[in-house]
Amino acid sequence: MNILKPSALQRGDTVALICPASRPFDPGKITQSVQMLEQQGFKVRVGEHVVKRNGNFAGSDAQRLDDFHRAWADPDVKAIIAERGGNGAARLLPDIDYDLIRANPKILIGYSDITALHLAIHRKTGLVTLHGPVAVLSQTTRYTFDRFIHALTAATPWGDIPDPPVTQFPPIYPPYRAVVAPGKASGMLTGGNMTLIRQLMGSPYDIETEGRILFLEDIGEEPFELDMIFTQLAHAGKLQQAAGIIIGVCAESDPKGTFLTNFSLEEVIDQHLGKLGIPVVYGMRLGHTPDQCVLPIGVHAMLDATTNNVRLSIEETVCQ
Repeated sequence: MNILKPSALQRGDTVALICPASRPFDPGKITQSVQMLEQQGFKVRVGEHVVKRNGNFAGSDAQRLDDFHRAWADPDVKAIIAERGGNGAARLLPDIDYDLIRANPKILIGYSDITALHLAIHRKTGLVTLHGPVAVLSQTTRYTFDRFIHALTAATPWGDIPDPPVTQFPPIYPPYRAVVAPGKASGMLTGGNMTLIRQLMGSPYDIETEGRILFLEDIGEEPFELDMIFTQLAHAGKLQQAAGIIIGVCAESDPKGTFLTNFSLEEVIDQHLGKLGIPVVYGMRLGHTPDQCVLPIGVHAMLDATTNNVRLSIEETVCQ
């Protein structure tokens, strides 16, 4: 696969704000996102259909795809930013013009349901994309905002991925980088939301994990549900083929109701990942968590996990 890299943003560049999945809960948040991007020195073009409604989608599949294609085809647009995730991006995959994307490499950033776009675009075109905050949540914390802007504008290697400031009281759980299994690994980064990864398995957009550092996150899935996801990933060889695995904070995943006596999430992770013979880390702030880092899909990284220290480093440029 030939890897394509987008160009880093410079102040004065134009970005497109689109909703390829669900519509915003509050349309006024689109205005807030535009103001934030303009304050950072960018020009903003908002997709025509971002506040349209079709079920919980931002318009019909055809309307969302039209906004998506227009952003890639517009020569002035240098980055495509998802306003939010939600549901529905995977419905667009068969009709995406991947030749258009390959001919016009640009930054694409988002997470959650945007995982579908990341995996499909990387598999079909080799383009590096950014798993990171959607626009509406980019200002949740100072850490998230700083990582968001850095990812869009950095034209040099990122180096070590930092953690948010440490909170002592009350102590946070899980810790930022709890070591499930120690070791060292290097390889291309890939991953995203587990529900979307599972949804695409067996399709032409199935995630490739062999020799790669795999990062995973989710929200609202109880441990027994995550056990099923890990089991399916293991049956497909996705876990065993990886060079290393990072599990982010899986928010709102405490056992509930009749499953209160089931395994905890920590136990499920240890059962499925603890004896793979590769480094496994739990608790990095990515995905559905107020503090959120950005991880590039398709860029080589190094993971070094010892019992008392974890380093994740990107020693090549992500954006040119």
